[in-house]
Amino acid sequence: MKVDVAAEGLQMYIDTAKLSEVELGDKTSKPHLRYMIWEIIEGRVTGRKAHRWLGYVQGVLVHAGRVTVEQMKKLNLGSSMPT
Repeated sequence: MKVDVAAEGLQMYIDTAKLSEVELGDKTSKPHLRYMIWEIIEGRVTGRKAHRWLGYVQGVLVHAGRVTVEQMKKLNLGSSMPT
């Protein structure tokens, strides 16, 4: 999986997500999620840490009901672009 490509695909999901019902603090806010994804895209976070951060952001979005695990699996495999 190209973690930076998957991260780019998540940007739209973050922008359109309504996260207020699941926000537990600063770590699940849209600005923080955008920051995490941008750090991956820009290459400042790489390797295993990038994969953990990607999984965290995806988990928040799944928990919020904005995406499904299956959508994220397809995004990670590069077989689907966000719809």
